[in-house]
Amino acid sequence: MARRPSSDVSLSIDAIIEATIEYIDTNGLDAFTMRALATQIGVYPAALYYHVDSKAKLVGLASSRLFGDLPVVASDTGWQTALASIAHSIRRIMFNHPNFAPVFGLTLAADSTPAIPFIEGLLGVLSRTGLSDENIVAAYNAYLGLIIGWVTVELSGDPGEGDDADRWRQGVEHSIVSAGTIRNPNLARLLPLLLNRAFMLRWESGETAPLDNGFEFLLDCFIAGLDSKSRR
Repeated sequence: MARRPSSDVSLSIDAIIEATIEYIDTNGLDAFTMRALATQIGVYPAALYYHVDSKAKLVGLASSRLFGDLPVVASDTGWQTALASIAHSIRRIMFNHPNFAPVFGLTLAADSTPAIPFIEGLLGVLSRTGLSDENIVAAYNAYLGLIIGWVTVELSGDPGEGDDADRWRQGVEHSIVSAGTIRNPNLARLLPLLLNRAFMLRWESGETAPLDNGFEFLLDCFIAGLDSKSRR
């Protein structure tokens, strides 16, 4: 239950960021506004604007904070193991906060200060590969693009609950199965493995039907490719 508003400008930015994460986790990104957050906290919107000048910047700070919560990988861990561990941690954070999935890659640049320890740690791991500085930066971008991009698509929303949603799911399944005919022999052969377990051929979000095998395959290929490149 929301408290009676106050004009408490002593409210800390850390408290506002934590409240933002809680609000978006509970209500979704579309419902998030500065006024709605202020009501939830029990302050006037001006108390929020005292610390942050826009909704977009606050969402960026919140998404960056989640990356700042990632555990630090021990410096004596092999870089291959470290990259796998970081990737799984990113995916776990995104699964724990699926409503942030659409904005992780888009708003992290808005204010990445809370994520600086994560960025420093990842660059440190990549520096142990033996790559040139230029290729370390390329690998950094490729790695985050692959992992964040994959999980963002994996967590793509479904239509929710209710009769209409059920009819939509049934319709999607029927259209996919119907397409698996002699005109699409590869689809027909692989359909038991693909059905609701592959991008563009599913009707459930990764929240309820995670694509674990594909994620592990992607990660293995990236690390193997980076290992091969570092040996040249």
